[in-house]
Amino acid sequence: MRYERARNAALLLGAGLGGSLVGYALHQIDDRHQMLWFHVATWLLTLGGVGLLWSTMRGAGRLPSTRSFCGYLLAGWGAFNLVEGILNHHLLGLHHMRDLPDWVYLLFSAGVIVGGLALRDGLGRPDIERERRSGVDRRSVIG
Repeated sequence: MRYERARNAALLLGAGLGGSLVGYALHQIDDRHQMLWFHVATWLLTLGGVGLLWSTMRGAGRLPSTRSFCGYLLAGWGAFNLVEGILNHHLLGLHHMRDLPDWVYLLFSAGVIVGGLALRDGLGRPDIERERRSGVDRRSVIG
């Protein structure tokens, strides 16, 4: 359960932080109202990820490795960009990429998802790292 909560926190953080980065750096949205809601949504995703990660760290159970956590961060970022690109760029036609074709953005987003999943400890295979314990737990086992 702790592993899944940490994974979900990483996905939320990846979506929120990655969406914010893309919104600031790459999108050209003429309507400030749309820009406002886009940034509100990405910050809410980030805030949700931080809250979930905080509650996860206080619980017992196995955590993902740093490599897996980072892989899930990338997968969350790519998933957010892919969904946002399909919805806003193609279905709703709200805005388009400033310096490159939209299909390149979608291809990049799919590549970030695949790269994130590959970064984990194997495609489709959960972490096999042994359970991490707090210092107090470790000391009680050793001593």
